[in-house]
Amino acid sequence: MGYEFVHLAEFAWFKMEPEEGKFEFNWLDKVIALCTKYNLKVLMCTPSAATPAWHNPLAGGWGVYAIHERNKRAQERIQTRCYHAGKTGWAQVKATDMLSNNGKGEILMGPDHYSWNNWADLLVPDKNTETLAVFDNQFYKGKAAVVKHKVGKGIVTYIGVDTDDSRLEQDVLRGIYTGAGATTENYPPGVYVYWRDGFYVAVNYSSDNYTMNMPGTANIIVGEKILQPGGVLVWNE
Repeated sequence: MGYEFVHLAEFAWFKMEPEEGKFEFNWLDKVIALCTKYNLKVLMCTPSAATPAWHNPLAGGWGVYAIHERNKRAQERIQTRCYHAGKTGWAQVKATDMLSNNGKGEILMGPDHYSWNNWADLLVPDKNTETLAVFDNQFYKGKAAVVKHKVGKGIVTYIGVDTDDSRLEQDVLRGIYTGAGATTENYPPGVYVYWRDGFYVAVNYSSDNYTMNMPGTANIIVGEKILQPGGVLVWNE
C-alpha cells in the first residue's frame, strides 16, 4: 500500500511494564520482526500515554485524579480500583441525557452558572462523596453533575457533563490544581502548552501573537517568547 514507516508503543506502557519493575518485551520483538520482514521502518514512541494500573494514583492511595464523563475507560478503571481497595464506590451513573439541538441544560457550581447541550451523566454520589456542581434545570434539577471523593491520601474528581465551551471543565480543573498547590495558566483559544520529559512545548494555532508567560530561569531551545501564529516554542526550566 506504499507504507514506509510505522510508529509503535505510544500507548504501550501498560504492556511493557504490567507490574512495577517487571518488563515484558516479547510482544514488541514480534511486532518489530514483522515490520522488518516487510521492510517497514519503525519509529519507537514514548509509551507514557497509557499508564499501567500500578501507576494509577489510587493504587497507592495518593495523588489527585480528574475524570471526564467522555473517558469511560478511565471511569471504569477508577471505580474498579475503589472497589478493590475495599471501598463501597464513590458515585454511580444513574442515567445519561442528551438534549436536542435546541435544548439548553444548566449547571450550578457555587454562584456560577454553566450551559451544556451535548451529554450528561446523572450521578448518585456515595455518602462520603462531595458534590461540587448540580444540574439546575430539566426534570433532574438538583442532581449531582460533578463530584469529588477522597481515596486514601488521594482525591478523585468526576466531571459528569460535557459543555460546549468547556468553561465548567476548566474551572473544575483549575480548582483541583489550586487545591493541590499548583499554579495554572489561562491560555487563549488555539494556544496549547505541553510538558514532557523536562521540556515545555507550546504551539499557536490561533491567528494572533501570544506572549508566553515564562520564568526568568527559562531556557528557550526553539522559537521565541512571542509565539506567532503557526509558531512553536520549546523551553526548559
